[in-house]
Amino acid sequence: MVLVIILIIGIVIFFNLPKSNIKKKDAAFAMKSHIIYQAFNKNEAAANKKYLGKVFEIEGKILDKAIDRRDAGVVRLSQSKKSQVMITLSNDQTTKLANYNVGDMIKVKAKCNGYIQEVVFDKGIIVE
Repeated sequence: MVLVIILIIGIVIFFNLPKSNIKKKDAAFAMKSHIIYQAFNKNEAAANKKYLGKVFEIEGKILDKAIDRRDAGVVRLSQSKKSQVMITLSNDQTTKLANYNVGDMIKVKAKCNGYIQEVVFDKGIIVE
């Protein structure tokens, strides 16, 4: 019984911990989208070691944009016709994303999650 109570308290505390806030974090790296893509494409293991979990300020040209099933904006950046970087934005950024069009340059602060044919970022905040 005591173990169950301790387990319930632990779960409640865990789910009420403050969430990571990208707005308050300084970017560890600032670079163009094609540069981070080249780093991962050339040597994924080395890039993971250096960049995974770090906050970036990424700038690039919008290849496409969408809203995912959780109502979060998703933007793909590229210097070519092939997507190089995919950023899922924080839910509060959807209205800001509406102000951008395909082909526009955009700057986003986000956390790097690795590489799956494109460099993947999340928790994105549009930098104006």
